[in-house]
Amino acid sequence: MGGNQTIGTREPTSEGRRQAKSIGKELVKEGYGIVSGLALGCDTAGHEGALDGKGYTCAILAHGLDIVTPAKNRELAARILENGGALVSEHKPGVPPTRRYYAMRNRIQSALSSHVLVIETTVTGGTMHTARFAVEQKRPLGVLKLPTTDDENLFVEAVAEIKETLSGIVLTSMDEVLSFVRSDTSEEE
Repeated sequence: MGGNQTIGTREPTSEGRRQAKSIGKELVKEGYGIVSGLALGCDTAGHEGALDGKGYTCAILAHGLDIVTPAKNRELAARILENGGALVSEHKPGVPPTRRYYAMRNRIQSALSSHVLVIETTVTGGTMHTARFAVEQKRPLGVLKLPTTDDENLFVEAVAEIKETLSGIVLTSMDEVLSFVRSDTSEEE
């Protein structure tokens, strides 16, 4: 089965973090791999869920492989490798991270994924780059709609943007997430 990407904000709600971890764990139990960017927040939770589920996870880096950023995720990067996962970069060792490289790595995250699943983001978040790449690369795009409070209106706006502008599928439960990733893609070779 193909790899799936879980992505989202570096500052998720507690429910967003819980969902990212739960989805990562559940998807690897189904035989899917998790591809994400090793960023704090949703990426970290997705990778951790995959590891907790004893499955495969791959982190795409925005710099050379001799560096791990954020520093808080050095141990997570080591766990990924120790458990048969991968760290991937298009940059040679010694290349430091830059804002531009983070946006560029998002196209690789999408390209290596069979489906792209947005957990939480804002309309101006870097996750939206990946969502747009998913559409360009003809990857199915899903977005999780979590129960929200007034403080999370920016996440609600992003769900609407992904649905209306990018034709993403809004998902509200684990059953819907599983159905989404099980869906056949006509682009598979």
